[in-house]
Amino acid sequence: MNRDSGEVQDLYSKNAYRFVSFGLELFNSAFRKSQFDLEFPEIISRLEPLLSLVGNSLYSDDPVVLARSMRATASLIRCPLSSRDKAAPVLVKQMMNVVERSGSTESELAQSALRTLSTVIRDCKTVVLKEKQLTSLLEVSYSSLFLLFTQARC
Repeated sequence: MNRDSGEVQDLYSKNAYRFVSFGLELFNSAFRKSQFDLEFPEIISRLEPLLSLVGNSLYSDDPVVLARSMRATASLIRCPLSSRDKAAPVLVKQMMNVVERSGSTESELAQSALRTLSTVIRDCKTVVLKEKQLTSLLEVSYSSLFLLFTQARC
């Protein structure tokens, strides 16, 4: 059987997110198993460029890639990386976008974004949330709490 239909298909662009997801899961698994000795400067220097790469994956539309990149972001933020404070505002902005797009705190993705956001805020002392971001967090949290309250009354 010959499947050549005459069309040239770009399968890489359609499946690139799978490779990104696989790489993020490998990193998360290795980090969870304490494969990185953070006492050695060589290891830190190798982890340094990963922060911006993982940050770029937060722009993905695929929910699996987003969830895995948030786990990787939370892991990297805990490391003593020199680029951590510089990257933190962009990471906060992207996580806020994920929470705002979800509209509530019920989805697994929104909860993951909120957990990672709290890790970034806790570990990066230079992060300051703007009033608009705080208002947005309160609105999303309020709507979820209100929904839970009304369900409990019924």
